[in-house]
Amino acid sequence: GCNAGIALSRGSLPDGLPLYLLALEACTEARHARTNRVSVRQLDVDVVPQQTAGDRELSVVIPRALDEDLFRLVFQPIASLHGNSVEKYGVLLRLHDSNGELVLPSRFVLVAEQCGLMQSIDRWVVEQVVIMLKERGNGTSLFVKISSGSMQDPGFSAWLNRLFRDHGLPGNRLVFEISEGNMRAGLRHATVFANRIRQLGCGIALEHNDISKDVEPLLEHISARYVKINGQAINHIAANREQQSQLKAIIALSEQHKARVITGFVENANSLQLLWKCGVHYIQGNFLQEPDEALDFDFGEEVSG
Repeated sequence: GCNAGIALSRGSLPDGLPLYLLALEACTEARHARTNRVSVRQLDVDVVPQQTAGDRELSVVIPRALDEDLFRLVFQPIASLHGNSVEKYGVLLRLHDSNGELVLPSRFVLVAEQCGLMQSIDRWVVEQVVIMLKERGNGTSLFVKISSGSMQDPGFSAWLNRLFRDHGLPGNRLVFEISEGNMRAGLRHATVFANRIRQLGCGIALEHNDISKDVEPLLEHISARYVKINGQAINHIAANREQQSQLKAIIALSEQHKARVITGFVENANSLQLLWKCGVHYIQGNFLQEPDEALDFDFGEEVSG
C-alpha cells in the first residue's frame, strides 16, 4: 500500500515554507487514514498573508515555546444571567516572546499553524486544564478552544480518554469550543470530532460570530451543549431592533436543540438588561472580569446592570 500527501499552489510564492507545511499536513492526514490514501491540499496564494518581521520572529519562538515555558493560561468567567452559580471559565492562551512581551492568539495562532505546532499546543493546553480541574475538585467547568488540526486528528479522542483515566477526571467538566470557521470549512471532521468527544462526556460549544447568519444547519449536524455568540455587535444591540430579533431567534432555536446561549465580548453594562430580557443564559467578557491567571471570580454574586 501507499499513502501520499500533496500540496498544490495556485500562483507563485516568495517563500516555499507555507507550501511545505501544507504538504506535511496532507501527509499526516494520509498516513493516519487507510492504506492507498491520497490527501490533497491547495494553497490559495491570493489569501496567504505576507509574513512580517514579527511573524518571522514568532516562527522561531513558537517551536521552543513549550520547552521553555513561554505559554501561559488565563481564565475569564462565564456567568449565568439566571441565578446559576456553577463555576464556568473560558480558557485563553497567551505567549511571551523572546523579549518577554505578551503576544495574543490573534498574532501567534496563524504562525503556529504554519509551523505545524497547533496540535502540540492544543494537547499542552488540555493537559494543563485537566490537571487544574483535578486539583480544584468538583464544581468547575472549563471551556477550551480547539484548532482545526486537532479536530481532524484521529488520535486526539483516544489520547484525551487516557488523560482522563490517568487523572481520574470525568469528561463532563471540559467543554470544547469549535469555531464557526472550522465547522464550515470541514463540517464532516467537526461532526466526527464532536461525536467522539461527547462519548467521553465532554461538552461542545459552537462559536457563532454573526447573529445575522442562520445557526440551524450547524446545530442539525452537531449536538452542542452551548452556542457561543462572539462579536462586538453584542455591545450595541440595544440600539438595533433587527439584531435583537435575530438574537431571540438564535436563542429559541438553540433551546429547541437543548443548547444554552453564551454571549461573549460583553464589555459594558449598557446591554446587559436587554440580553437578559432576550433570554441569554450566560455572558463572558471584560465587563465581568479581564482574563486573569487566577480562578477567583465570585459566582455567588448576581450579575446585573
